[in-house]
Amino acid sequence: MAATGRAVVVVDTDNHRVMRWAPGATEGEVVAGGNGEGDGLHQFSVPCDVAVDTDGAVVVVDCGNGRVMRWARGANEGTVVAGGQGDGPGLHQLNCPCGVALGPDDAIYIGDCSNHRVVCWVRGAKEGKLVAGGSRGSGLDQLSSPNGVALGRDGSVFVADIENNRIMQWAPGSTVGVVAAGGKGPGQGAGQLDGPCGVRVTVAGDVVVSERGSQVRNYRVVQLRPGAADCTVVAGGNDHGSGLEQLELPWGVVEAPGGGFFVVDSGNHRVVHWGKGEVAGVVVAGGNGRGAGLNQMRSPCGVALAP
Repeated sequence: MAATGRAVVVVDTDNHRVMRWAPGATEGEVVAGGNGEGDGLHQFSVPCDVAVDTDGAVVVVDCGNGRVMRWARGANEGTVVAGGQGDGPGLHQLNCPCGVALGPDDAIYIGDCSNHRVVCWVRGAKEGKLVAGGSRGSGLDQLSSPNGVALGRDGSVFVADIENNRIMQWAPGSTVGVVAAGGKGPGQGAGQLDGPCGVRVTVAGDVVVSERGSQVRNYRVVQLRPGAADCTVVAGGNDHGSGLEQLELPWGVVEAPGGGFFVVDSGNHRVVHWGKGEVAGVVVAGGNGRGAGLNQMRSPCGVALAP
């Protein structure tokens, strides 16, 4: 296992747990869940994404339970910080949440997939506030099954609008968004994306998008300036497969402090680090086949930098 200098936290989705992988480790450590699938406070049901708050707690999107959980360091169970009131469209509810990002004061921004919206929950809130979308469609005021979310330096919310093959940017307080990337149908041409599901904003303000492929199977991660048509492939893009130059259903992505990106290669049950300008990645988590061992994962999705 390659050492990269920074541990990562990975949502091991089909094992219903969150794992921490130290640099160079051959096994991960379970930091949340891992107690079978369920709705107990010590359990998850198909967790999808993760963020780490200012206290070092993991904030986990628990998709199958329609909630977001917060697990403090060393805790044996979590607390519900958003949703958990049954699937539904109410602002106190979530319906198949998929993505999470943290804002100032650890406000939680959630890609509420089946409600086709992004909502923000502040600490201690009983309900969220609508910040993007709210109905299904392709209009600039709409989203269609949003997945990943990220925050820009100005507080804008970037959303992976997967069924519209675009990344939307919503300024604070806006009722409509603008297309930051894609939106010209699925493909590999200028202004095109294919099944974007993960999104991040780099320190420099670039948008980084993972494409899991829905029609043309891009299986890549691209980087671009918001609003630009042209993009740079920074990981994958060499058809799908298990080679280190390939990705299979890429999902979460996060910028690595030393350069490049950590990419969740879900179909290969691993996380890979792609250095800047590299033509292949190195495995930093998993990669030992699909399984429940501490050296394995099963269809991981989200990733964050560990504290």
